[in-house]
Amino acid sequence: NAPALSESVGGAYLTMTDGVVMAIRDRAMTALATRIPIEERFWSKVTVIGPGECWEWQGARTGGGYGELRVGGRGNGYVMAHRFSYELHNGPLPELPGYHGACVMHRCDNPPCVNPAHLTVGTNSDNLADMRRKGRWRRR
Repeated sequence: NAPALSESVGGAYLTMTDGVVMAIRDRAMTALATRIPIEERFWSKVTVIGPGECWEWQGARTGGGYGELRVGGRGNGYVMAHRFSYELHNGPLPELPGYHGACVMHRCDNPPCVNPAHLTVGTNSDNLADMRRKGRWRRR
């Protein structure tokens, strides 16, 4: 049985397990402990404005600004929020050639955007060519 969520106190979420109060300090672990479906966790971190607008990811982000969604317990990894959004709305990504396979690219060039209308699929080569064409490519 999953513990019942009671309330947030000072940023820690309190739960009851066998009559004992336990603090779970981060929201991602709280969601996993209470087994909130991944789609529900996804939508709780998205601001939807309108169909043509960027839907900004409000959860964890990479250093480059891309959203991250936890997909398992501690140490079990994350999925990029825009990639999850694409698959949620369009089904599994196609098998594409190359080392990276399919990449989900932003037409809007806004890394935290998860609006499926702004996302397209291509290869890593397509993604690099898109970056160069739009002047976003920097040699390291």
